[in-house]
Amino acid sequence: MVDMMSILQVPSSVWFTNTRDTKSNTATIHNRFKHHLITRTIHHMPNQQTRGSVLQMINTLDICSTALKNDEASPLLGMAAKALAQLQSHSDRMTAEVVDWQDRYEQMGQLYNELARKSGDLAEENEQLLIKCEQHEVDERSLNDMLVAKIDDLADDNEKLESELESYKTLFEASPV
Repeated sequence: MVDMMSILQVPSSVWFTNTRDTKSNTATIHNRFKHHLITRTIHHMPNQQTRGSVLQMINTLDICSTALKNDEASPLLGMAAKALAQLQSHSDRMTAEVVDWQDRYEQMGQLYNELARKSGDLAEENEQLLIKCEQHEVDERSLNDMLVAKIDDLADDNEKLESELESYKTLFEASPV
């Protein structure tokens, strides 16, 4: 936790100047105090960029803004606390969105892997079907060639039988019955 006493301890060099002009002197003191307060506040805050340290910074800025009785510095510190809170809220939303997109990306990766696996399976099945189809075409050509040869053989046999039949007819007609 931030030690408010160490932040508010202001060295005498901040308060005293060598100028005689009172208005200028007051403005210089005011500016030096603001610079000192901001420098000390930032110096005492943790360097981690975690949500806890941001909340700690917001809390410290709120405490500083209420502790100061200065009309100019107090609203500025309050606005800084509010801006930091808004940035943290935005950061939280963006972090949630990043996690959501990471989940979606992971799901898409899983879907892609599943589709790639299915595509590989289908390509393998397609290859097997093409081989079967080519084998059927070879078998069909072979069967067709065999049938054509058989028909040719039967046609030759038919011609021989017709020729024999004609010769028997001629013999039968020539024979005295």
